[in-house]
Amino acid sequence: MSQDGLALLVELRRVGVRLQADGDALRFQAPKGVLTPELRARLRAHRDEILSFLRAAPGAEAREGAEVGDERVSIAGSNDPVPLSFAQQRLWFMHQLAPESAFYNMPLAIRLRGPLDVIQLERALNGVLRRHDVLRTTFPSTDGHPVQRVHAHEARPLPLVDLSSHDRPEDEALAFAEREARQPFDLEEGPMVRFLLLRLSTEHHML
Repeated sequence: MSQDGLALLVELRRVGVRLQADGDALRFQAPKGVLTPELRARLRAHRDEILSFLRAAPGAEAREGAEVGDERVSIAGSNDPVPLSFAQQRLWFMHQLAPESAFYNMPLAIRLRGPLDVIQLERALNGVLRRHDVLRTTFPSTDGHPVQRVHAHEARPLPLVDLSSHDRPEDEALAFAEREARQPFDLEEGPMVRFLLLRLSTEHHML
């Protein structure tokens, strides 16, 4: 999506305009007096790309490969803001529409059985964060346009919640994990990944 089109979507959201793709028609709901002639003209000019954007948003990341083909991604310096890909633009905008939604979260729970060295596990997870820039990337706005920024690695502690004293630690762990999975992410401040270790017993943990 073009930067002008994305900026228009952000501006429309800011003034309370809601857009919806209905087949080949672009429907909208707007507070009275908000859609000025200038905004209407811009909306008409970007109608087709906004429709494409809204149709693709729910599964954009799954189709991104067909759009970019054999495009190669260049490596940027850690302090250099980088434009978003098409799929990132769609997901970023959907987040602006519903910042409290956890719809695009990808929760994962792993059971660990046997003796566990929590310090070594924490070091291993920090090694993953250090190795993969995407896990240290945030998406702030610059002049109204979203960019991605890679941050230097800073060691993060692994939170540990001990549930072993509960009567039903298994049920408590599942409920705890479900609550965590529903927590939204802050795209501007990060982090983009969260780790939590639940202790059900001395030799049974859930990450």
